[in-house]
Amino acid sequence: MKSPASLPLLKPFGLAGTVVTADALHTQHDHAVFLVKVKKAHYVFTVKKNQPLLHQRLQTLPSKRATVKFYDRTVGHGRRETRTVRVLTVDDLDFPHNAQDARTTRHRTRLRTGNRPARPSA
Repeated sequence: MKSPASLPLLKPFGLAGTVVTADALHTQHDHAVFLVKVKKAHYVFTVKKNQPLLHQRLQTLPSKRATVKFYDRTVGHGRRETRTVRVLTVDDLDFPHNAQDARTTRHRTRLRTGNRPARPSA
């Protein structure tokens, strides 16, 4: 597998102790190992269905037993948003240096109609 394009971009930076966030494109074993072993950094990666085995494994985690929970409700831009974040300690995901799964759920409701906005088509 080819190394992620972002690795050469991150190479010159001192990232020790920092948290690097990346979208699903960069959720790769090589990227995680590079950040933790070489740069001594931490990471937060997004997992989507482009990583089918990892995505499936995360779906089977018992998120109801989360160690940390956060709930927030806001109103703005003509809608009410409710966000729930659950963090679960994990030790058997078969992904390098992974320690936690944080799952964010967002529900939006239009204030004027009371309807949920339609999801964009893929």
